[in-house]
Amino acid sequence: MARGSSEKQIRDRLDSVADDPGADPSNIRVEWTDPDPENGVRWNRPVEDEPGVLQYDVWTAQRDTLDAVDAGNDIVAFLAGYGSGKTLFGTRWVIKQALEYPGSRFLVMGIDFQKARDATFRVLFEQLPGERTGVVTSSYNGPESSPIVSDYNRQDHRLTLTNDTVIKLGSADRGNRYAGDSYGAIHLDEPSHYGEDLYDLLEMLGSRLRGEDGPKTMLWTLTGNGQNAAFDILERQVDADGDDLGLTVGTVTASTLENPYLSTADKERFKRQYAGTSREGQALHGGFADGGGSLLSRDQLAFVDEADLPDREYRYRLGVDLSYVSSKRRAEATDSDYTAVVLAAIDP
Repeated sequence: MARGSSEKQIRDRLDSVADDPGADPSNIRVEWTDPDPENGVRWNRPVEDEPGVLQYDVWTAQRDTLDAVDAGNDIVAFLAGYGSGKTLFGTRWVIKQALEYPGSRFLVMGIDFQKARDATFRVLFEQLPGERTGVVTSSYNGPESSPIVSDYNRQDHRLTLTNDTVIKLGSADRGNRYAGDSYGAIHLDEPSHYGEDLYDLLEMLGSRLRGEDGPKTMLWTLTGNGQNAAFDILERQVDADGDDLGLTVGTVTASTLENPYLSTADKERFKRQYAGTSREGQALHGGFADGGGSLLSRDQLAFVDEADLPDREYRYRLGVDLSYVSSKRRAEATDSDYTAVVLAAIDP
């Protein structure tokens, strides 16, 4: 039993063993199920000769993301609007990998330690089967109340499961701490907020996907945040120097308004707040639009032949499309535009 466990946690664990002494606590199967807002996490503990079953429900866009992982992409991005279940989905995916690869190592990373502790790590703990697994106080280690956890080391930010797999809890602001480790897979939560460090972090983490069992994939869960490093990597698929990334990238976009877990009232509130604003594409539909409104969608533009314009003098403006993606194939794969230059005729 891990140091720091409460008397109740110890008693509960002993009671569980006494109930079925022949059960193997590391024999657990994880299943993805259809959306079920009332019962998101379902758990049946292992009994003799029968594995435990942990069920997580997912909605359509999340299933599409799982397909992109299964396709063997180096990076898979779940690019979604606010309230789309990004962190919840990513942490569930890591738990599933951790249970399926005994004795391996995985990494979950947030923006900085404070944000990761209060959001990413908390959500991870809440997805563990058991009662009060997300509660961490000075005297209570909630993750250790889970039947699939053998230890939660707060000082080293390390979660160890009953099958000896380790989930390391990290943050982008301390990225160099993970340079000497190896992982079977990595979950990056909100990497669009990692800044320019994301380029170097990607290179370093990519070299860490070795030496451990797992899918060897990086799963990114994020909302767009303008034309930054995440945009370059996912949409343009280039590095900091503009060179080809050399990695396979699968991106799935998801709209907040299609999330079956949000109530109608919540969806209406999101629409009132963001629909028709420069942040609509980002906040509602998983796009990369920023507060400056520098990205245009096709329905915001009208294309006409110059011969069809009325016979009068016009002012012309030539603009470069900052969202330019050089490859038509890549543009179509990421639902981007591949028009590099726009000529606008302005009627004075």
